[in-house]
Amino acid sequence: LFHYIHTLLRKTLAGVPSTFGAELSQLSRRDARRLETSLAATLSRAYTDVSNGITQYRTINHVDPVLEMVNHMPKEDLAALAEALVSLTSLKRKVTMVPESVGGPIDVAVLSKGDGFVWIRRKHYFDQSLNPRFVARYYDTRQGGPADG
Repeated sequence: LFHYIHTLLRKTLAGVPSTFGAELSQLSRRDARRLETSLAATLSRAYTDVSNGITQYRTINHVDPVLEMVNHMPKEDLAALAEALVSLTSLKRKVTMVPESVGGPIDVAVLSKGDGFVWIRRKHYFDQSLNPRFVARYYDTRQGGPADG
């Protein structure tokens, strides 16, 4: 959206000098060029001012508040936010004509300096409730106990 607004604004402002064609043709070439140059400079400044205003508004009202909250969120909430963002992206891709490059079950883990790598939510390629022996064997082996033969 931001890119589209900038492109539209630039195209719109670029077309303004051509609307003065008849008036410019009545001036001498030198005066017409000087007026075109002045008009182009004025429109360029207007584009820059509007562009900077849009950027500043977006940053102050949308980007900074989110970043400030993220800075103070606990790890569990950050993991939930990451999962939600992936889910939203997946949903958007499903309901638009954009190729689906995100989707399916989502693995969520937290990597932190203090705790290292910790799974928050992990998908499995099989239903654990249908494979209790595997789950028991897996956890028994991981805890240093004898593996079920």
